[in-house]
Amino acid sequence: MVNEKIYKERIQHWIKRVGDNVYSQAQKLKAEFIYDAKTPIPYSELEKYTWKDIKVGAKWADLWGCGWFRFTGKVPTIMKGAFVGAWLDVQGEACLFRAGVPYQGLTNKIDWNLQAGKYFVPLFPQAQGNEEIDLLIETGANGLFGEDKKEYKLERADIVVFDSQAYEVWMDIRTLFSLWEGLPDNKPRKKKILYGLNQACNLWNDGRNKEACLEITKELLSLPAEASALTAWSIGHAHIDIAWLWPIRETRRKCGRTFSTALRFIEEYPEYIFGASQAQLYKFVKEDYPQLYQEIKDRVKEGKWEVQGATWVEMDTNIPSGESLIRQCLYGRKFFREEFGKDLDYLWLPDCFGYTGSLPQILKKCKVTSFISQKLSWNDTNTFPHHTYRWQGIDGSEVLCHFLPTNDYNFSNLPKSFIESENRFAQADISDDFLNLYGIGDGGGGPSKEHIELGLRQQNLEGAPNVKFSLAQDFIKKIEQLDREKLPIWQGELYFELHRGTYTTQSLMKKYNRQLEQKMQLTEFLSVLSGNNTNSYLRSIWQDILLNQFHDIIPGSSIAWVYEDAHALSEKNLKKLELMQNTLTSSLLTGSASGTNLIVFNSLGHARKEIIEFACEEYYQVYDQEDLLSTAYQNGTIYFEAEIPALGYKVFYLRRAEYEASHQEDSDIALENSLLRVEFGEGGELTSIWDKVRQEDCLQAPANAFKLWEDLPNNWGAWDINHFYRETKPQLPVLLERKVILDHSLKKSIYQRLSIGNSEIEQIISLAKDSSLIEIENKVDWHEKHKMLRVSASPALHSHNVTSEIQFGLVERPSHKNTSWDWAKFEVLAHTFIDLSDHNHGFAVLNDCKYGHSVQDNSLEINLLRSPADVDKEADLGLHTFTYAYYPHHKSLAESAVIQQAHSLNQKLLLLESDILPDHNQVSLFSTDTPAVIIQTVKYAEKGHDIILRCYESRGSKQRTKLSFFGDYLTAYECNMLEENEERLQINNHEISLEFTTFEIKTIKLSLAKEKHETH
Repeated sequence: MVNEKIYKERIQHWIKRVGDNVYSQAQKLKAEFIYDAKTPIPYSELEKYTWKDIKVGAKWADLWGCGWFRFTGKVPTIMKGAFVGAWLDVQGEACLFRAGVPYQGLTNKIDWNLQAGKYFVPLFPQAQGNEEIDLLIETGANGLFGEDKKEYKLERADIVVFDSQAYEVWMDIRTLFSLWEGLPDNKPRKKKILYGLNQACNLWNDGRNKEACLEITKELLSLPAEASALTAWSIGHAHIDIAWLWPIRETRRKCGRTFSTALRFIEEYPEYIFGASQAQLYKFVKEDYPQLYQEIKDRVKEGKWEVQGATWVEMDTNIPSGESLIRQCLYGRKFFREEFGKDLDYLWLPDCFGYTGSLPQILKKCKVTSFISQKLSWNDTNTFPHHTYRWQGIDGSEVLCHFLPTNDYNFSNLPKSFIESENRFAQADISDDFLNLYGIGDGGGGPSKEHIELGLRQQNLEGAPNVKFSLAQDFIKKIEQLDREKLPIWQGELYFELHRGTYTTQSLMKKYNRQLEQKMQLTEFLSVLSGNNTNSYLRSIWQDILLNQFHDIIPGSSIAWVYEDAHALSEKNLKKLELMQNTLTSSLLTGSASGTNLIVFNSLGHARKEIIEFACEEYYQVYDQEDLLSTAYQNGTIYFEAEIPALGYKVFYLRRAEYEASHQEDSDIALENSLLRVEFGEGGELTSIWDKVRQEDCLQAPANAFKLWEDLPNNWGAWDINHFYRETKPQLPVLLERKVILDHSLKKSIYQRLSIGNSEIEQIISLAKDSSLIEIENKVDWHEKHKMLRVSASPALHSHNVTSEIQFGLVERPSHKNTSWDWAKFEVLAHTFIDLSDHNHGFAVLNDCKYGHSVQDNSLEINLLRSPADVDKEADLGLHTFTYAYYPHHKSLAESAVIQQAHSLNQKLLLLESDILPDHNQVSLFSTDTPAVIIQTVKYAEKGHDIILRCYESRGSKQRTKLSFFGDYLTAYECNMLEENEERLQINNHEISLEFTTFEIKTIKLSLAKEKHETH
C-alpha cells in the first residue's frame, strides 16, 4: 500500500467512529440522590434520608463525599427487540446494588493503552418495550486513584441500546490494528492486516455493512499462531491497594465494586477466570458484604475465581521484621485454608519495592515454594536479567521465581503489548510460558469487557503469543516442571533501583511499626513466662500490624488520611499491649510481700549487663539478694548496674536510705569512661572518639555530623531519592546550647541544642560506665519542605564492604562504586545497625526506628527525616523522637557484641515496682550457650498450649549450640514456620543440642507437662 501512514490514520479514525456506534439511541433517566459529606451511608439506613432530584450536569458532591443515586425510567417502545441497558457516569466511583448486595461496579478509570471505563449496566438483552427501570447506585466522590477533581457532577444517566454486532466489529479491528502495530515491518502478515482493515473500512458505510466487515476481520483473525509462539497464561486481575491515594474506608467499598464486576463477567464469559490476593481484602468483604462473599466462595469452588498468594496483605518486605514476614504467611495461609479450603504455596507481590534476602528461607519454611512479581522491571539503572529463575536467599534457601515479562500487573491485553512481552521474555530459550495479569488495578476495578474480548481473539492468533485463560496456580505448576538446572540463579537480596526514599518517608509510621513489633515480642514472651495463653487476644493486633505493613502504607507513599488512620490504630494497639503486659507481669506476683522490690524483665535471648534507671522520689539502696549494688541518684532517678538473665527476670530489693551527695568537680564538655573519651566540636559533632585500649582515634572525620540536603527527585517525591542531591550544597547545623545534665559514677550525659534550616534538634548524648556505646537521644522539631536530614560518622577504617542487619541475618554491600550495580545502591536499607569492620576492629551505627542508610567509602549515614510534600503535603512535619548510637568495637563484627547491643537499644528492659514477689528471685526461661544463635521469638503455638521458639544463626557461619530451658517439657520438635512438626529432638537434662547452618532459622516446639487455659 502506498503511504501506510495515511492509511494508519484512517484506520484510527475509523476505530473511533465504530466505537461511537456501539451504544446509541440515548434516552434520559430520572435521577435522585442522597448525600453525606464525610461518611458512607449504610444500605440499611437509606430509608432515613429524603431523596432529592438532580439533573445531569449538576454537582452532587465535593471530594470524598458519599452518596446514593436512584435512577428510574421506562424502556421506550422504539427499543423493542434491542439489547437495552443504562449508561451511568457520576464522575466518581459507583456500584449498582441489588437486594442490598453489590451487583456491578462502575468507574470512569481508563487504562493508559486501552479505554476500559465501566459505565454500561446490561438490563434487557431483548427488550419488549415499557419495562420499568429502577437502579440503586452507591457512589463515592473520588476517582479510582483518589483525588482527581474537587467537585463531582452527574455526568450522564441514559437508557441506551447496545449494538452487539458493531461491538464485534469494534473489538476485531482494535485487535487487528494493535497486532499490526506490534508486528515487524518486514512481515507479510503486517501488510495484509492493514490492507484488510482498509477494505473493511471501505465497506463500513456508517454501519450498514457490518456483516461484510466481519467477514474480512474474522478471516484475518482466523490464522493460527506460529508453532514457536509462547503461551501467555492470563488471569483477570485488579490489584487492589489496601490504601494509597485513598483511605482504607474506601478500599472496603472498592472490594464491593471490583468483586461484583468480576462475578458478572464470570457469568457472561465461560472462559473467564478472575483472581485476587490478600486475605485482608476477603476479610473486609466477609464483614461488609456477606452475600457477595458467599458468591465468591461458590466461584472459587467452581475454579472460576482464584484466591492468590500466601500472605495477609501484599506487604513491603524491607521494613517489617522477620517475625512479621512469618506472620504474614502464617495468618494469610491459615485464612485461605479455613475460609476457602485452599492451601496456597506461592507468594504474590507484583508491586513491592525490593525484596529482602531473608525471604526465600522464610517462604520455604512457611511451605511457600514459588514467587510471582515484576517490580524490578522499573529499575532506573540496570535491567534485571531474569524472568523465570531460582532465587537463593542469604542462607542458601531457594524458591522458584517468575517476574512477569509484561512488566505490568495491569496489562491491557493489546496484541502489540503481548508481542513486546514475548520479545522481552529472557527465558524463552528454555520456557514456552509466561504469566499475564490483565485488567485495571491499584485502585481496583479489574478487567473490562474489552480486556476479555481482546484475550479471546488471541487464543490462537498468528503473530501474537497464545493467550490461555487460566489460574495462576496452573501456570506455576507448569513452570515447576522445568529442568531447574537450566534456570539461572540470583543470590541474595533483590535490590530495587528506585523508590529508595521509602526507607525513610513517613518516619512516624515506621517508628510505630518498630515499637509494635518489639512490644508484641515482649508480650508474647510474658505470656509464656506467666503461663497465660493470650493468642486469641493478640491475633487481632497482629492482623492490624500486618495490615499497616502493606506496600503503600509502611513505605510512606500514601495520602495523609491513610496515616491519620494508621497512626490512630497503632496508638490504640500500643496501649492494648501495654495493658496486657501489666496484666501478665502482675499475674507473676504470687509470692510473699517483702517491702519494695524492683522486678526487671528481659525479653531478649541474651543476658544483659546494663545501667538500670528508674524514677523515684526517694533514695533507695539496691540489693541483689544480699549484695549491695553500686548506685547513683540524680534528678529524681536511681541508677544501678546489674545483669539480667536471658528471656527472664530478676528481682532487686529496694531499701530506703539517706542519700549522701558526692561532690562533683565541674565537668568538662566531654564524655569519658575506662574505655573511651568522646570530644565535641563547635557544630554539635563528635570530633574524636578516643579508644583508650587501642590508643587510637576511632574517627577519621566527625560523627554526629548533620547535613540538611535538598530533596527534589525527578519523580515520585514520597518514593524516590535521586543521587544528584549530593551535587547540591547542604545546610549545616548551628550549635545554640550545650551543657552537662548528668554526671555520676555510672553515667554521664551532655545536652545540646542545634538549629538547622527551619528546624531544631535537641540531643542527649550519653556514655555509661565501662561501655563503648555512645547513645544519642534526639528530639527534632521538623519544619522543612523538600528537604532531607542526614547524620554521618566517618570511622578510621577501610573496608570494601559494609554489613547491614536485615531480617534474621546480615547482608554485605559494597562500600565502593566499581560497577553500575554498586553505584545504584547509593541508598540502602538496614534494620537495627550498619557496620564497617576489618578483621581487627569495627564501627557500628545503631538505631531504634530508622531504615534508610548511605555508605560513601568509610562514611556511614542515617537518613533521619524527609519531607517530600507531594502525596502528603504535611508528611512528618512536627516533633520526632528517636535514638541512634555509635559502637566502636574490637575484633571483627562476628566476634563483637554489635547485634546484642543493637537489639538491646531497641528492646528496653521492662521494670515493675512491687511489694509482692514472684515465686523465684531469678528466672531464665530459655538461653543458648552460643552468642551467634539468637532466640528471637518465644510464644504459644497457634493451636493448643505448646511453646514455640524461633532461633536463628546471626553471624553467617555454621554453629552448634545447646538450648537450655527452665521448666519441664515432655517433648521437643523442630517444626516449620506453620508450626507443623518435622523432626523430634532429644531433651537431655533441660537441654537440646542444635546445629545451625549459615543464617539458618529454626522453629522449635516444646510440649508442656501441664497445659494452662487460655486467658483474654
